[in-house]
Amino acid sequence: MLKCQRCLDALAFKLGTLSTLELVKDADEFLPLEGEEDSVDAIPANAAMDVLMLVEEEVLLNLPISPLHPLAECGAVNYRPKLGIGETNPFDVLKKLKK
Repeated sequence: MLKCQRCLDALAFKLGTLSTLELVKDADEFLPLEGEEDSVDAIPANAAMDVLMLVEEEVLLNLPISPLHPLAECGAVNYRPKLGIGETNPFDVLKKLKK
């Protein structure tokens, strides 16, 4: 569950990603080879590798920066704040100047 950045309500987000990692021993193996696929990422392998951290990073990289409901489902699309008694809209002055 994420938070919609327009209405701030809960937003169900389905995360689906497919990543291919290539384990390499040293920096010489990081050099891209001709014809190598861009979809394969090379990472240094060692005995103390934290696989959970790799999964967490992959999930975070695939989350949207600013999650939003579709316009038809968002509660903020038709939101207009109501003025209290005795309050005036601050833009009424600008409306008068426009005439």
